[in-house]
Amino acid sequence: MFKLIKQGGFTGGTSVINNFNVENCFNESYNDYYIEVSQVDGNLNYYNNMRLLDATGTLITASEYQYASLQMTEIEAFGELRGTTTSMQYGGYSGSRTSDTLALGYFVYSPYDANSYTFVSGKTSGNVNTNKLVAFRNIYSHQVEERITGINFHGHSHYTEFLVNIYGIEE
Repeated sequence: MFKLIKQGGFTGGTSVINNFNVENCFNESYNDYYIEVSQVDGNLNYYNNMRLLDATGTLITASEYQYASLQMTEIEAFGELRGTTTSMQYGGYSGSRTSDTLALGYFVYSPYDANSYTFVSGKTSGNVNTNKLVAFRNIYSHQVEERITGINFHGHSHYTEFLVNIYGIEE
């Protein structure tokens, strides 16, 4: 059963926001979480990426993330991507038009356990500039055993709307 524990975001703004933190959303109350982003608008014209926040609230920017991603699009062949990098890449795609949107859902496993890697898996759907669908199926691992307390979303350009709900998964 899912229990809503944190909501965040902003709507209808005119300011340029190219990254957004959800802080203190992971704690000792739950082992696993579900992240739902129901609305992302802006001039991304690029991939939405994610990073984790450590126990001090510091953004983890080192090359500590491994990923594997299946990109499925209407306009080109499906692609497989994988690697080690400084963020959880390919967390969805949104084009540059205001009608291009992005939605995503991710499970986060054991983020608050200081003696375990944090794993993230999920899927996204969005539009590219040609009104064609692009979807991703991703799995990530943060390759350092440490306590994680939050998550950061960042894009290539900026967000004008971003709505996120984080749920604890009750056992």
